[in-house]
Amino acid sequence: KQFLIDLKNTLILPPAKLETAISTMDNSLKKLTSIKYTNDYKATFLGLEGACAANYFQAISSILPEKWSTNKRSQHPAHDEFNATLNYLYGMAYSDVEKIIILSGLDPNAGFYHSDSYGKPTLSFDIIEIIRPVVDRIIVTSFTKKMVKDNWFEKQDDETNSIFLSKEGRQFLISSYVENGRKTIEAESWDFCKIIIQKLQ
Repeated sequence: KQFLIDLKNTLILPPAKLETAISTMDNSLKKLTSIKYTNDYKATFLGLEGACAANYFQAISSILPEKWSTNKRSQHPAHDEFNATLNYLYGMAYSDVEKIIILSGLDPNAGFYHSDSYGKPTLSFDIIEIIRPVVDRIIVTSFTKKMVKDNWFEKQDDETNSIFLSKEGRQFLISSYVENGRKTIEAESWDFCKIIIQKLQ
């Protein structure tokens, strides 16, 4: 939410979708305070998360240059250039988050919110939700400041029409991530791990 507010404050005429996404998040946060821990509380959480995520990415897309706008989040594979960059940097962030979890002494597979994903690094999935805006700032800045180049992307010539990053694109994003994101992501991951450890003591 704070990332969207920051974007709104930098724009003379913020798109309506920015306002809508911020409002949706505000309403969802209010609803969270009244949720009772019944058998179906997780489904309620996921419903609120899904609504926020959909509005969030629509808001982000609304401020991108038209050439690079996207309709929705696509992961594996990416179907547009914006999602290709997100997938790549999220992958780097996942590795750093998992490294911090292991160094803290916690188990990457012992998550709570994503606990239904048996055998997966669910605690990594939990913590990545907290630090996503750090990655998103790097990506959005790259697009809105017109740093992104056509030669960053390669299209898979098959029925999937998947889009991947070229060597040039990977090099730029790695440099941006190391310079502008890694330390913050590691610090925030450590902070969250410390909170969990304190709760377990």
